[in-house]
Amino acid sequence: MLDWGALLVIDRELAPAENAGAGYILFSVAMFIACLTGDRLIGRIGGFATLVLGGLITMVGITTVLVASFVPVALFGFVLIGLGAANLVPILFSVAGRQTTMPPGIAIAEVTTTGYAGILLGTAMIDFISDASSLVTAFWLLALLILALPISAWWVACV
Repeated sequence: MLDWGALLVIDRELAPAENAGAGYILFSVAMFIACLTGDRLIGRIGGFATLVLGGLITMVGITTVLVASFVPVALFGFVLIGLGAANLVPILFSVAGRQTTMPPGIAIAEVTTTGYAGILLGTAMIDFISDASSLVTAFWLLALLILALPISAWWVACV
C-alpha cells in the first residue's frame, strides 16, 4: 500500500501527488487499531472466520479504491484494506506454530520467508502488470488474488 497505493490514487486522478499518501496513513492507522483488537476478535470468532472476513474485507477495500470516484470513498477503501489485512499474518504464524508436520521453528521460518517473498515478488509483479497494461488492472488482479485467502481459510486454519 505504501508505494503502489499512492500511485493508484494519482493514476486515478483522485488526489494530487502531495496528498496521495493520505490513503496509506489511513491504512496504517486502521491496521494498528485492528492489530490492537485482533486477539479479542480471533478469540471471539476464531481463526477461520477471521481469515475469511479479513480476506473479504481486504478485497472489498481494494475494490472500493478501484471504483471510487470521490476521494473520501477511496480513503474509506484504504481503511478497509488495513482492517482486513491486520490480523491475517498473526493467524498464519499461530497456525505454523501449532502444526505438527514439521518443527514449529521451521514452519514459522517458512511463513516468514513466504511473506518476504510476497513483498518482493508482489511489488515486482504489480510493476510488471502495470507496465504491460495499467496499475488499475494490477490492482484488480490483486483483489482477485486475495480471494484465494477466504477460499483456502478452512485448509489453513482448521486442518
